[in-house]
Amino acid sequence: MKPRVAIQEPSSVHRKLSLILITLIVSATALSFAQSPLSEPSSKRELVGKQYSKTIRFSINQPENTYYYRFAKLLYTEAFGRLGYGFELYVFPSGRGLLESNSGRMDGDAGRIRFDSALAAAYPNLVRVTEEVASVPIGAYTADDAIHLNSWKDLTSRNLVIGYSRGLKIAEKRLFDHVDAKYLFDVADIRQSLRMIRRGRIDVMVAVQTSVEGVLSEAEFMNSGIVSAGILEVVSVFPYLHKKHRVLAPQLAIIPKAMKKDDTYNRLVGQAKSTASFADQQ
Repeated sequence: MKPRVAIQEPSSVHRKLSLILITLIVSATALSFAQSPLSEPSSKRELVGKQYSKTIRFSINQPENTYYYRFAKLLYTEAFGRLGYGFELYVFPSGRGLLESNSGRMDGDAGRIRFDSALAAAYPNLVRVTEEVASVPIGAYTADDAIHLNSWKDLTSRNLVIGYSRGLKIAEKRLFDHVDAKYLFDVADIRQSLRMIRRGRIDVMVAVQTSVEGVLSEAEFMNSGIVSAGILEVVSVFPYLHKKHRVLAPQLAIIPKAMKKDDTYNRLVGQAKSTASFADQQ
């Protein structure tokens, strides 16, 4: 029979040494993890698209080649990035964009004038962000170089046949305040409006200046003889959020202010101008 081997219990000294060793290993591991990039606060790390927990989607009623589209995409990508969100921008006709945003299919709209009571009632789910993001000139265009217009009042009693962009609510309101309805036509497409001018079907078209200038730079209209008759009004535009994102409104008002102070805003303006088809307008 083999002799039994006595198994000795570890002494209290051995147990204490083991506990000390384990404590040192755990502490070193925790320190190493704490110093690694993964443990830094998100505000100190560069956010990349795949790390965003949510993407905000805005509508815009400007073509992709225009300054306002390029600027809006740059501005909101930066602004929402600072809030930890991704950002996407989708082009819709003006009226359709409001419907998409009000329904919640879009998370908001990139730029609208301040709603009056009628618009607020028509689109009750949209919340205005209080900080202006841009100033937009509304222009008049014609093939008659004798027509000069510097305000809405200049249209009064002129009996000019006028087309205006469908969904451009501020233009629609101002025109109906100063022009007999029988002389007014809402047109869905800027190119269609310009063709109507060229064919003599309307005398003047009213639309956002940069939208028109971008189209006038295209080959079809470059030598059309259509020129600016003047700027009727410059309006401030604001982002609107669907009410489900109401909590973001105060933050989205603060960030553009900060961007204007740290010169990010001016840098994005220059970048948008350099890449847009019509790069001379703000």
